[in-house]
Amino acid sequence: MFVDLSRGRNEGPPLFCFPYAGGSANAYQAIAASVRQLMIWAYEMPGRGRRISEAPATSRIKIVEDSARIIASQGHDDFFLFGHSMGGMLAFETARVLQHKYSLSPRRLILSGIRPPSRVATVVAPATDEQLIARIRRLGGTPAEILENEELLQLILPALKADFELVDGWTRPFEPLHCDITTFAGADDRYCSVTDAVQWEEFTDGGFSAHRIAGAHFFIHTEMAEVVRHLDGIGLSSVQK
Repeated sequence: MFVDLSRGRNEGPPLFCFPYAGGSANAYQAIAASVRQLMIWAYEMPGRGRRISEAPATSRIKIVEDSARIIASQGHDDFFLFGHSMGGMLAFETARVLQHKYSLSPRRLILSGIRPPSRVATVVAPATDEQLIARIRRLGGTPAEILENEELLQLILPALKADFELVDGWTRPFEPLHCDITTFAGADDRYCSVTDAVQWEEFTDGGFSAHRIAGAHFFIHTEMAEVVRHLDGIGLSSVQK
């Protein structure tokens, strides 16, 4: 399900957002409150947020098929897809399903903090909870009070484990998309460098642009004003065309 985070405040075409590992639709709440040129819809993953009672999903095929079905059913002529980190993988895969199954393409696919599959090393899910927590600490973005609270950890660990399974094996080549692609990369991101991000150009036969943003992996929060500026620029350009 997609959650309407703009709640009628914004104008412009919809931007369908996909969360990073462990994140819920509310990961984009602050961005939705600041963006003005796009309507922000965020995907709620099973096992968190409004779908906390459901079992976490471990099949990215089911997630992207569900996402593409919902987007196609809304009948938008003009829309955008956005995803950060794992969400970028889901946004890309959703664009592929929309193109092949529904003959639909977003105006632009915006990929943030994610390497293309051609540059992703084989992902091995952590074998123990301790290894998983250590990896989350290295990524940053998760408050220390959560990582140090055993009860909170037990609530979020199932979803985090499922998310690593979603990413596992994402290394095969793909034929190009027909939509434009824009990338955001953190200047100090150890997991997706600016050099990694520009390699997305080979995954589209449409236009391509890349933006370098200050900050580490979770620059979408620490440098939110810059991210919002770029998103509003993209939304405004779509209105002017």
